[in-house]
Amino acid sequence: MSLPHRAVVNFLRAMAERPGLGANGRLPVVPALTTLTFDIAALEIYLPLALGGRIEVVRDEERTDGRRLAALLEAAGATAMQATPATWRLLVETGWRGRPGLVALCGGEALPCELAAVLLARGLELWNVYGPTETAVWSSVRAVGESELTARGTVSLGRPIANTRFLVVDERLEPVPMGAAGELLIGGDGVARGYWRRPELTAERFVPDASGAGQAGSRLYRSGDLVRHRPDGGLEFLGRIDHQVKLRGFRIELGEIEAVLAAHPRIAEVAVVSTKAAGAALHEQEAGAGSPAGAAAGQRLVAYVVGRSARMSSGASAASGPAGLSGPAGPTGATGFSGSAGSAGSAETGEPEEAARPAALAGAAPAADELRAYLAAKLPSFMVPWAFVPLPALPRNANGKLDRAALPDPGRQAWGAAPEVEEPRSEAERTVAAIWQEVLGLDRVSVHDNFFDSGGHSLLAVRAYHRYRAAFGRDFPLIALFENPTIEALARFLGRSTADGEDSENGENGAASRQVGQERGARRRELAARRRAAAPAGQPRASLEPLESLEMHQEAGDRETS
Repeated sequence: MSLPHRAVVNFLRAMAERPGLGANGRLPVVPALTTLTFDIAALEIYLPLALGGRIEVVRDEERTDGRRLAALLEAAGATAMQATPATWRLLVETGWRGRPGLVALCGGEALPCELAAVLLARGLELWNVYGPTETAVWSSVRAVGESELTARGTVSLGRPIANTRFLVVDERLEPVPMGAAGELLIGGDGVARGYWRRPELTAERFVPDASGAGQAGSRLYRSGDLVRHRPDGGLEFLGRIDHQVKLRGFRIELGEIEAVLAAHPRIAEVAVVSTKAAGAALHEQEAGAGSPAGAAAGQRLVAYVVGRSARMSSGASAASGPAGLSGPAGPTGATGFSGSAGSAGSAETGEPEEAARPAALAGAAPAADELRAYLAAKLPSFMVPWAFVPLPALPRNANGKLDRAALPDPGRQAWGAAPEVEEPRSEAERTVAAIWQEVLGLDRVSVHDNFFDSGGHSLLAVRAYHRYRAAFGRDFPLIALFENPTIEALARFLGRSTADGEDSENGENGAASRQVGQERGARRRELAARRRAAAPAGQPRASLEPLESLEMHQEAGDRETS
């Protein structure tokens, strides 16, 4: 990254004025706990010295040990400290009582309201700071007050610092209306020259300023951060543009799922990713290699969750009143909070920082069934992850930011499968199990596993449905897959259906079967019409589509058997 001298000088002068280093007439004392390869170290090193203050160099063993770091703050008489949410949480969860008057700068990831409430209760002067490396460290600051904290979500990004401009635009780089979501562009004196010896990437991320607000020849940096203006003038961070995924025709913002999950009173941290299932190759082949459907085939949402410790829960309750006040522990590991993807100077690599959150302090995460039901009540079905992976801590790199590449692959228990595998016992169970393994891309299944908890969804159910019909030589209603979601139950149903209906396709039984199919189709169309009429005015159309998709497939099956 190539930064002009004026960019760093503008940043330091702006930060000296607001928020300052909290010296109250004394020389400032700032602990330098950030690695030198992380851009935010510029504030810790240059600003205290420029103001005649002192730097307290923090060793690695102190930076990753909450108790030792707390002791250092007291011994040094620190007046200000900047850190990521993970480091502030580390201090809180090791029993730190705070330091009244300490100027606390929180950046690098989104600041959860839950964590902000805990820090304010400890007497800190809390500031939320935001900015990518490409615009000289921090581009906005916001003083955090208790009145703006909500039961869930994150603190807004605030207003830009001196000589800095924000612009929220759509895909065509046109300004969006107030309150609409768009990509954040940043202009002003802090904008970098570009990436060192990477002209193609520089041309992609730094675009001409066509707004007319800047100087001739000025440029804007495309942050890749998805934001929207709030009524109070601040910006609400919604996630990363590159963290949007498309599953089965639905565009999904992973940060939205994370925000809802993080509001659960027993969840401290969460990360949601989209990953390919083990059987993705089969799905791609069926959907068409190279096609958009083929690229999305086999994609599944996985949620990694860290349970809330009793200490953190009690701290949040005392600070904010309502139990369960929480927010995401970082929207999605968005690099735009301290340097965007592709930044040569943001030092986003490093070993996961295991000590960033002691495993002993992590509480037990809620069961997958509880989380699935919790999300189902708040989000459309296509946004509910099929895997929930409990972790003692989210992996983080040397800079304390979420390391998504280090998240483990979900195992059997993560997918909601039974921990003990009971092999199929009958020929019917073995047939159903083989179809499951093919459709779901699983190496091994238990007769007690639930199809939908094991990664299945409505479209995969339809795919399996046609295989069951071919394998058992029988027609049956698609709803039976939902009424018999385990291998054991479905094999029992299909075996009984086969035995009871050997002659149903001949003579009078055949006519009766066709009549039943036609009646079922009519009932389904009637139910669909009633459901649409009874849906609340604000309910999205997408939330009804999975059910209607199943009805469409089932009606086609009825016509086929008639």
